[in-house]
Amino acid sequence: MQMHDIQHDDPLDASIMAADPLARNPIGVVDGALTELLHTLPRAALERRRPAWRRARPSSVVVATAALAAVGSVAAAGILHARTGATVPDDELAAAGPGEVLRMDAPDFLRVFTEVAADIPFAPGAALEGSFAWRSVQVKGDLQAMSVTVGAARGYVARSAGCSWVDYWATGDTAARAEAIRQVDGLLRSDAVVAVDPHPSMSGYTNDNGQRVPTIFGPLTLYVQSMRAGDESLLRRQVADAHWCFPQDMSRTGWVKQ
Repeated sequence: MQMHDIQHDDPLDASIMAADPLARNPIGVVDGALTELLHTLPRAALERRRPAWRRARPSSVVVATAALAAVGSVAAAGILHARTGATVPDDELAAAGPGEVLRMDAPDFLRVFTEVAADIPFAPGAALEGSFAWRSVQVKGDLQAMSVTVGAARGYVARSAGCSWVDYWATGDTAARAEAIRQVDGLLRSDAVVAVDPHPSMSGYTNDNGQRVPTIFGPLTLYVQSMRAGDESLLRRQVADAHWCFPQDMSRTGWVKQ
């Protein structure tokens, strides 16, 4: 599996990497899923100074320095588990997301990832295991010191789940469309979303240039407005323009291409 070294253009990221006792070598991004995720995030997320989706590149995968240092001795002893019992410092919450730090290189990570996201509903015919969120965390090989908080992991899954309901609405009958709208509305109010984006909006974040841009889940608020209006053509254009959903989560309509 080919790996690419990451160039740390953010001084903060460079400092984190230098301080991390478990990151003696540069973290690489696996070709494919994680690289795709990083390159196709909505502009608002990429323009944030330190967004929940972007720690330690790739995306929301975070290098939680203090937390990983705390579990470093355990890893060195060869006893590696996804659950660390550690959390990130308060000043890292906005970047890393809340909750326990999970080690992605632990053998039980996928099991724990499934457990922490079990309550996030996908549309009928869709599931976590077939989603882009699932694919994006299938990292293997010699990645070192790669971690993600429970909050960020659940945000990943909520994004895939939301897109699955948009897809379901587009191909459903009247009852299915009503259910899809209900589910998206509920998702936007759920702790999985609110933990990383308390007030989802298409203009709820001011970037460094003073521009009002979408929050992380802003595009989903736009989609559900078109769903309520019954405007499938508009919804399709919005999905195409925002680059927020991924093909794995829009398999019914095929609106999003590889």
